[in-house]
Amino acid sequence: MFTHTASVRKFGRMSGLFFALSLSMVFAPGARAADEFPTRAITIIVPAAFGATTLQIQVLAPCLSNLLGKQVIVENRPGAGGGIGTTAVKNAKADGYTLLFAATAVLSIVPHLSPMTYGLQDFVPIGNVTGVPMLMVARATAPYQTFEEFMVYAKANPKLVNFASGGHGTSMHMTGEELQVVTGMDFTHIPFQGGGPAIQGLLSNSADIVIAPPSLSKPTVDSGRLRTLALFSEARHPSLPDVPTAREKGVEVIETLKSGLLAPVGIPVEAQLKLVEALATAMNNQQCVDQLLKKNFDPLYLPPAAFGQALQAEISRYDKLFSNAKFAERVK
Repeated sequence: MFTHTASVRKFGRMSGLFFALSLSMVFAPGARAADEFPTRAITIIVPAAFGATTLQIQVLAPCLSNLLGKQVIVENRPGAGGGIGTTAVKNAKADGYTLLFAATAVLSIVPHLSPMTYGLQDFVPIGNVTGVPMLMVARATAPYQTFEEFMVYAKANPKLVNFASGGHGTSMHMTGEELQVVTGMDFTHIPFQGGGPAIQGLLSNSADIVIAPPSLSKPTVDSGRLRTLALFSEARHPSLPDVPTAREKGVEVIETLKSGLLAPVGIPVEAQLKLVEALATAMNNQQCVDQLLKKNFDPLYLPPAAFGQALQAEISRYDKLFSNAKFAERVK
């Protein structure tokens, strides 16, 4: 199941630990900076156009603002599959006032596609927020009604299926490319500037399928304009109980898109602890979590160490995928 409210509660004791550490900093000599941070607004950069990732942190921003006592501003800075915004945060002053909220793809995928000046070593994990499975949707008027019918159609019509994504190098793109390698299907990739525009492209007949987080497509699915085909997860989603997983249909493609908060390396320990504590507290607050759930996001809180391990695991996974010559050729 992908509604991880239990996981959120599980890490409640971590909040107490970070709170205790914060108190020790406050009462330590020279700890005035810990008491003062933050003294002004904090900017969280999302390295993508408006879409599911932006919605996640926008939902959480009011909770963080209340906990930190200063406004939390969300700013979109798209381009280069996430590379532009991520680089901007890496190069920002490491004082806790400029943060990155991004899907793991910016660290695990994008550096394989274009030379980047950043890596995992340039960031400090603050915590993971969500774990979202990817959902394939088509227009309700499409000539296929099920995932099996879609595969038959796509294999019989190579290149005829236009596959929309939120941009070259995004998880939306990579999931579709992995699907083609695993099944032998062959699509034509149509990149858009973000997940929202990709859905609009599907609705305007510029594309035939989109693989995206449920939060982007579910409202349009509910209205009857889009049809669900398959979910790329280990199990069915509680909000989409009738949608089969690709695994159920014999296709081993699984993509649970994690998104979390990071700071530039070198951030003062005092500021880091306050940010970690604020995020942990927000993710243990049922009202804050409910706001994520209402938008069809799946809370998956991971504290800094666990988030760092998850990032490294994603990097290793894509290192292996890109070592597959067929996959590398498709996505270059």
